[in-house]
Amino acid sequence: MLLSPPELAIRTPQRVDEVDHEHRLILNALRQGDANMARDAAQSHILATRDALITINEGNQP
Repeated sequence: MLLSPPELAIRTPQRVDEVDHEHRLILNALRQGDANMARDAAQSHILATRDALITINEGNQP
């Protein structure tokens, strides 16, 4: 059974901490009005989440 992305994204304590940090980077960039930094932080977050989901889907914990 495949889990939905929210269930997968918070599956490990390590990923919870990583997601929190990634979200803070995005928010800080937005607060500073730095669109490029916000874009880069969001892209990094998306790629990291993708990688974590692929790892979990392959049966390995990130």
